[in-house]
Amino acid sequence: MAEFPGRPWRLLVIDDDDDFAESLAKLLSLEGHETRVAQDAASARAVLADWAADVALVDVRLGRDDGVALVGDIRRAAPRAVVVMMTAYASLETAIGALKAGAYDFLMKPFFFYDLDRTLGRCFERLRLLDERDAAEEKLRRAQRLDALGQLSAGVAHEFNNTLAVILGNLQLLGERLEGEAGLREMVEDALGAVRGGMELTSRLLSHARGAPLHAEVTDLAATLPATLRLLDRALGDDIAIVLDVPEHTPPVLVDRGQLEASLINLAINARDAMTEGGTLIVAARAGEGFVDLSLTDTGPGLPDDVIGQAAEPFVTTKPAGRGLGLGLAMVAAFAERSGGALRLDSRKGEGLTATIRLPVGSGVGSGMGMEAAAPGRDPIPTGRSERLLVVEDDADLLRTLGRQMEHLGYRVTLAAGAEEASALLGGGQGFDLLVTDIGLGGGRDGMDLAREAAGRHPGLALLLLTADPARRPRGPVPGAGFLVKPVDLGTLARAVRAALQARGAASGAKT
Repeated sequence: MAEFPGRPWRLLVIDDDDDFAESLAKLLSLEGHETRVAQDAASARAVLADWAADVALVDVRLGRDDGVALVGDIRRAAPRAVVVMMTAYASLETAIGALKAGAYDFLMKPFFFYDLDRTLGRCFERLRLLDERDAAEEKLRRAQRLDALGQLSAGVAHEFNNTLAVILGNLQLLGERLEGEAGLREMVEDALGAVRGGMELTSRLLSHARGAPLHAEVTDLAATLPATLRLLDRALGDDIAIVLDVPEHTPPVLVDRGQLEASLINLAINARDAMTEGGTLIVAARAGEGFVDLSLTDTGPGLPDDVIGQAAEPFVTTKPAGRGLGLGLAMVAAFAERSGGALRLDSRKGEGLTATIRLPVGSGVGSGMGMEAAAPGRDPIPTGRSERLLVVEDDADLLRTLGRQMEHLGYRVTLAAGAEEASALLGGGQGFDLLVTDIGLGGGRDGMDLAREAAGRHPGLALLLLTADPARRPRGPVPGAGFLVKPVDLGTLARAVRAALQARGAASGAKT
């Protein structure tokens, strides 16, 4: 008898001839499949109550029971089961009735082994196709969930960026007025640090939501991970020890360093939350053919099998209410897949959890550069020369903040709450030097429409476009227009304004 390919299948033989049923079950067991036997409808229902068969081989006549009538019960108990009728007295009416009831195929008794082989082969092929269809549908559902998550994340991050822009702008202006007040300036700096942390979070959310391209570069893990672990050590606290196990000969990987660092922080925080009484976090790297597995192993309680398979799904979390939304692992999994690798979770209840990111090996040698961002420059902030600025923003709080910032920098500022108001001001003959507008204005007209209109009506007008979402870069940008992502610190804003004015001045031959 030929081998049956695929996974071991569960086969239920239902026949009132005990010798035939047992012989057939033993034959199928020799092929590596799990088999059960039932002699009548009642015993078949009892078996199916706690055991889902893949294939049911059912005799048409089961003593006083009707095998065809049993088909419906089998399909209800095991909806995926493939039913094959067996009979020595087949008739056209019986065949039609069995097919109507849900049977898939027929075997005529007595049958040869190759007949059984071919029939079961068709059944198994049908089951494999069903498995593939289910896998494809689940992949589609996952993609739809991730797309919905992306849209939600992008919307939240966009609004949060506007809020952060208001806080950042006003805190920086407040700090400028606190010279000599060391205690108060320290409080402002602490608050600014929290704002910058929020800016980094929204940047990651938008990168994940929009599928922004990764800035992959060849990275030497042995050289870069110690700097990251110093950050983790401060974040995880004194009761968690971090062990680094990365051999020096580990080949470099091709990865976006910032996204890798963010993923490691996500995984480490999950590990910290799992190790409520302290423990050890082991960060290890092991090379394979063409890849490197970077893993984090904790000594927490682990996860049961029924949870581990869903742990990376969006909004799935094992943490108590208020301790997490279940987005961390989903973002890490998305980063790993976009990097050409995968995220794998391995755990046993009570024995900790290992999260492994598989990364592709990069060509060439690692640069040895760390992941820590360079400190912002301390160059003097350029100021204005009383140029006239029209600032357009549909968020009222942010509009006021931008106005304060521009006035603080030495500009004369007129504010507009939308495209229509700005258009009226541009037509009023006030002679503006620079239009600063958000791209995402409400009211049916966006900032790009306004900028194009302004450029057409006033060819010498400088343009600076703002957005809280870096994915919303201008489509068909106006020549010479600057572009800035909110929230933005005062120094960056000041330099962007001067650059836009200088570009206008260079084009017209005027001094700025």
